[in-house]
Amino acid sequence: MTNLKNALYDSPDEEALHQHAIQNLADETNRPVDEVRSIYETAYLRLKPDARITDYLPVLVARRTAIRSCIPNSNLLTAQRPS
Repeated sequence: MTNLKNALYDSPDEEALHQHAIQNLADETNRPVDEVRSIYETAYLRLKPDARITDYLPVLVARRTAIRSCIPNSNLLTAQRPS
């Protein structure tokens, strides 16, 4: 395991949970694991600082990752609604 991953996750159990989610998303979206991991970890880093209930982080991050994995190069996560 790399130092970056150790810095991302608070415990080995938490890391295992997220790595399992990454593998599942890669399987579901037919995308390479490294690509999904990059998207997932970026979303995780954005959501983690503001998370009050961290039990939901894997679900929220997985949802954002699935959207980004299915529509590469999309700006869905940062786009604002049309007025």
